[in-house]
Formats: sequence, C-alpha cells, structure tokens
Amino acid sequence: MYLNYEVILCSYNGSFYIIEQLESIIQQSIQPSKIILSDDGSSDNTILLVKEFLSNYDDIELVIIEGPRKGPSLNFLSTLKYSTEEYVFFADQDDVWLKDKIERYLDYITIFSKDVPQLFFSDALLVDENRNFEGFTHLQHLKIRPEELDSNSLIFLNYIQGATICLNSNLVNLINRQVKETGLNDIIIHDWWCALVANYFGEIVFIDEALIEYRQHDNNVIGSNRKFNIRTKTCLAFLMAKQYLKLYDLLQEDKKSKKKIKLFTLFTSKRLMQSVGLLKFSFVLFPFLLFSCLNCVTNNISKYKLDKSK
Repeated sequence: MYLNYEVILCSYNGSFYIIEQLESIIQQSIQPSKIILSDDGSSDNTILLVKEFLSNYDDIELVIIEGPRKGPSLNFLSTLKYSTEEYVFFADQDDVWLKDKIERYLDYITIFSKDVPQLFFSDALLVDENRNFEGFTHLQHLKIRPEELDSNSLIFLNYIQGATICLNSNLVNLINRQVKETGLNDIIIHDWWCALVANYFGEIVFIDEALIEYRQHDNNVIGSNRKFNIRTKTCLAFLMAKQYLKLYDLLQEDKKSKKKIKLFTLFTSKRLMQSVGLLKFSFVLFPFLLFSCLNCVTNNISKYKLDKSK
C-alpha cells in the first residue's frame, strides 16, 4: 500500500521538541516524499537540527522556507502554495504521530476518496510536556462527537485539531486560489478555515481514532487548555462573524456549490442550537446580525455608486 503525501511542518523556536516529531514522521510505515519546513523566524537552532536529522534520509526531500512571521495560522496557510503532492498533512513542531497514523489515514482515503475537495481528520491524545497521557482525548475534552453535530455547527465551534488534518490536492488548490483572491484577512485560525472550506465546498471525513499525541505545555501558542475570559469571548464572537461573512461571500460567488448558507435560517435551526449550545449560540448572534447588516449596507452603497457612475 502506498500514499503519495508530504508534510507541512511549521516551526518557531521548536528545538526542544521538533526532533521527536520528525522521528515519529519518519517511523511511519509509509514515509512522506517531502517535508516542507516553514520557520517563522526562530532564534534557536531549530533549522539546523532539522537539516542534520533529515540529512540521513535521502529519499525524503526537505524544503525550507521563511514563514511570514505572523503566527502559526498564517504560516500554515501561506505555506500551502508550496504543496505539490496528492495529499498534504499538517504537523505541529511539538506533537508526536502514533506509529500507524498514515496507515489508518490510507484506510479511510482508500474508502472515501473522491474527486472533490476533502479534509480528513482524527482525534488526538492529550499529553503533558513529558508525553504523559492526561486521561482523555481532544474531542473528549471538548465533549463533542463530530458525527452527532449539525453540519453548520462548524461555523460556531472549531472542533478539528489542526495537527491531525490531511488535505487532498483539490482542497489545497481551492484554498490557495481563495487566498490569492481574497487574502488571509478575517481568518481566525488555519485549521478552522480549512475545515469550513472543506465542509461547504467539498466534504470532511472523520477518523474516529486518536492518531497523534497533542502535547500541552506552557509555551503552546495554541492548545486545548487555554482559558477564555468574557472579553476574549466577545472578541472571538466578532471574529467568528467576520470569518463567517468571508465564507458566505465565497459561497455566494461559487455557482457550483450546492451548500449555500442562508444567514438568517441559521438562527432558526433547533438542531444547530442543540449542537452548539443555546448560550454560545445566543452569544454570537448579535455580532453575526450586526456584521451581516453592515455588509449588506456596504454592498448596496457600492452597487449604487457603480450604477451611478455608468
């Protein structure tokens, strides 16, 4: 069995953990053809360590690029334009792949692969900085069963852990085209955006197994143990609204998409409210409505000016 894939590994001062991650990738029964390291301006010896480690593996091409230095989300999304293989996996510098990860993904790809944009993802074991299991997985921590959620829940709740995702080339090409046309503004985080695009322009396949160790430590830029206060939650609600409207505009422009979202029907979905939770659903209702009204007014003004100029 064979899978033609590459790995995008984004780094920033990752010398303490990155070799463990590379070892777990190399130890897969099916190795990647390429590892793309996008370093976001490390001041330690991260790049040197990666070069030295992969110099022992001639069959794996190493591509090193300079990241945008604007955080992990923009780093991952901007690096997608260098992807050339049929499938690409995201990898965080401080996590560890379980030894049969690629085999299990290949099992699902073999069954569910289609000529549409697809995103595959799995659950993840939560471990501490010394890789001691914390007793539950990422999805158990969120108290979520993806197969039980309304498909629109993803607009309000990101449950897909970025270090588990695999994108097919159709999805990569679509995201790259959208980024080129609309930029990276109003995207909260890379895995959430990739999942939203896959959900509404293609499909998402969930692998109901934990296939990586998701390390939690004090230096996590993104992690499952982060706490949010009211101010942060308020800001997130407004960002979610802006991210939604970016997606909404893309869907309105795409004539092939069969998954059009009618904004106000989202708020009448009993199943959606049950999936997300009434409190959280209500919390994001106001900014969604506010931004949708502002967006409508702006579009009408632009249309009026265009008509007037003719």
